[in-house]
Amino acid sequence: MDQDVYDRGMAKRRAVLGDAYVDKAIANVDDFNRDFQRIVIHTNFTGTAKQVTTLTLAALLMAADAAPENPIDLIEQLVADHEWPFERCGDGDLAVCVSGSWCDYNLAFTLSEGHEALTLAATFDFRAPRPRRGELCILLSLMNERLWLGHFDLSPADGTILYRLAVPLGGQARATAGQCEQMLRAAIDSCERFYPAFQFVLWGGKSAEDAIAAAILDCRGEA
Repeated sequence: MDQDVYDRGMAKRRAVLGDAYVDKAIANVDDFNRDFQRIVIHTNFTGTAKQVTTLTLAALLMAADAAPENPIDLIEQLVADHEWPFERCGDGDLAVCVSGSWCDYNLAFTLSEGHEALTLAATFDFRAPRPRRGELCILLSLMNERLWLGHFDLSPADGTILYRLAVPLGGQARATAGQCEQMLRAAIDSCERFYPAFQFVLWGGKSAEDAIAAAILDCRGEA
């Protein structure tokens, strides 16, 4: 596309949709959707109504065809770009280790049979001692009330604490690079946010209410 045409189309897009909306869309551009964004500008803000209908439909079809059928392929590319150590186990599983501010987090992605859902489970580098698990369950409930995505869970067998998140992929739905990146960020951010609260309850002897209040206060102090 000619740069002058692109600039005029972008100016019209901002006039119609507003700078905040357009800036957010541009910030989310990646290798997968970059060409699609340029087509949107060209067809919707520089062309005729007939061109808009025809070319926008073509762009949507191209974007759908370009998306990998297996989201594990997308995740492998994402973690490789971040240079995180990972291990791919067949078509449906990938494990990655991410270094956080508090500890290393082990993240496991699993694609369900039939590709109906993509799940993520993140674990910490410690296990909950049995005498503190009752208070820990109260803490997990308080944490989950504060989460928009995913939830924390406790394995009663060995005291492993997990963060879980799932994305449904039924029908013709395919996971996008943006969704996979969001899953990664949601897991890491949630684990980082509440790590101090786990320490306060499990080894500091605090109540769940005091621990989560202290953890939130610490996070605000760092911000």
